[in-house]
Amino acid sequence: MSNAELEFSKIGYKPINESEGVNKIIQESVMKLLEIFSEQGHSGFSAPYAVSYFKRMSQFDTLDDVKKEFIKIGYKPIEECEDDMDKWIQEGVLDLTESYFDIKKVLEKPDSDKIVEYFEKLGMHEPLGPILCTDDEWSDVSSMGGMGDDDVTFQNNRCSAVFKKGKDGKPYYLDAIVWKSQNGNTFTGNSILDSKGRKMKNSQTIKLPFVPKTFYIDVIKTEWADKEETIKQKGGGWWTSVIADETQLEEVWKYYENPIIEERKNKLNKIKKI
Repeated sequence: MSNAELEFSKIGYKPINESEGVNKIIQESVMKLLEIFSEQGHSGFSAPYAVSYFKRMSQFDTLDDVKKEFIKIGYKPIEECEDDMDKWIQEGVLDLTESYFDIKKVLEKPDSDKIVEYFEKLGMHEPLGPILCTDDEWSDVSSMGGMGDDDVTFQNNRCSAVFKKGKDGKPYYLDAIVWKSQNGNTFTGNSILDSKGRKMKNSQTIKLPFVPKTFYIDVIKTEWADKEETIKQKGGGWWTSVIADETQLEEVWKYYENPIIEERKNKLNKIKKI
């Protein structure tokens, strides 16, 4: 089963060969768009542009309207473009919208809108519905290495940033938190300190059912001349990052498991067993 087929099954669609009517047309149409998109060979850089522009252009009814909109947002007319990224993006979006416009003519707007919604998510490798962490969603990726330990590591088939250690391990999302410094720079890391000196990390244990969500948390970055952190010095080379406003984490813990609370629970359970 392909990833797209799996996603459709997770939101209640029957397999295409068992579907009828509008549900069959929606699945076939999304698959066709994904096939066109795949053949275009987008990189991680160009893919978001192509998907975003397709969504924007899907509101129109003709390719001429699409071409005019590209000019309106700053692109040269495609006929005047050199063989470069600007031309490739426009050509790719025109191919997608041409296919979509044919479908759009035979569907009611709510149904054609679903095609755009589903293509946008699947084109960006996002799930159509919540992650459930059922057995069919996991693949053993231990042989790939690079996971930092010897445990059996599983990766979620529906969201590539969700992992778990061991068959019964708790699933976690790599992009739960992105840290934002006082200069506006964003980064990920596992050595961010709270006010009590406890280390916080960007990956967090998820709650089910799970819809991927990233929180941006402010931190204060300081550069020191020494590892003892006694002298602040630009160019010193030793950095620390401390959470600027811990109240921002309150929203995070509504969505993800709070590691501090989980640690306390684990300690209490160990005491009870003694």
